[in-house]
Amino acid sequence: VAAFKMTAITYLFLSFLSLYQVDAFVSSKKSCVSLVKLQARKVSFAEKKKRRAKKLANQTVKLETPSSVVFARPDAPRKKVENEEPAQAEPCPEQEKATELISAQKKSVTMLKLVMEQVQALPFDTNVANDINEKGFYVKDNFIQDEASILEMEQEAISIHVEKGKLQLVARTDLGVASGEYSNALKGGDDYADSPRCTEFVVSLTRHMPPLLNDALELSDYKLDESASMGSLTFFDRKSQMSALAMLTGSNTDEPIDITGASRSFEYVTAGNEDDARKISCIYFFTPADWDSSCGGGVAFEREGDENIVEAKRDRLVLFKSDSLLYKHLPWKGRDGLENGACIVTHLVRKRE
Repeated sequence: VAAFKMTAITYLFLSFLSLYQVDAFVSSKKSCVSLVKLQARKVSFAEKKKRRAKKLANQTVKLETPSSVVFARPDAPRKKVENEEPAQAEPCPEQEKATELISAQKKSVTMLKLVMEQVQALPFDTNVANDINEKGFYVKDNFIQDEASILEMEQEAISIHVEKGKLQLVARTDLGVASGEYSNALKGGDDYADSPRCTEFVVSLTRHMPPLLNDALELSDYKLDESASMGSLTFFDRKSQMSALAMLTGSNTDEPIDITGASRSFEYVTAGNEDDARKISCIYFFTPADWDSSCGGGVAFEREGDENIVEAKRDRLVLFKSDSLLYKHLPWKGRDGLENGACIVTHLVRKRE
């Protein structure tokens, strides 16, 4: 009986132990499964992004093309115009004025630069200095060398005299009122618009020539001023001359004028006045291309009994000493087909102390 009891107790113990191990195994298995599920749920952000990209790459997105939009409008008949041209906007007055201003500024810069370059190209150290020191004057032909600019100056001179009547009669020869010669100062300012190219010629000549002459002539007792000068425009009108002669003589004659008899006497530009600041005078001729010695208008110089005549010639520049060289203007004459001639006179002055 005792052995039986022991056997029964042992059996029950082993059965209980077996049940406990089974429950433990099941619980352990459930824990493993739960751990696997938990790990499966914790996926990194990078992995999620990678999976999403892979998923989207495998998908095909179909976009629908929208149908054409049609706007309904009433059928209005269109009037047919023959030789129809595209509409063009008309320029407003402000635009036209601005365009004119820009064009005027360009022309002004061109003239100022042109004179500057031609002045700087003169042989001051050789020919200019030698001629002025030895003869008292220097002549340069083909000075500007720009026909368009010369023509503008010519047209300005005609306009000032014929259209605007701003030139004054000069009766400095024996011909008196029949000289046909008219002149006026080139001062700029309000009068600039009447003669822009002629005024710019004087301005640029005054600005660039004095420093070069100061160095070339080795002036010691005075210096030429590069900011001040005296400029004037001289214009010859043959028709006015013929009309005056007809009035004086009582006949409508067209006989040649005796230039020699109508000439004035030699004198200094300064007329011997020591207070006169003029030192170097410049005469620039822009007569017609066919103008010659028979047409007059030139200048004559006298030094130590020797006389030299410089004829008026298109694009010719003459420099001479204002206070130490005797000179005289030759009367203008012209001829048929050569009714007008002109020149610009610029007096360079000494610098104030």
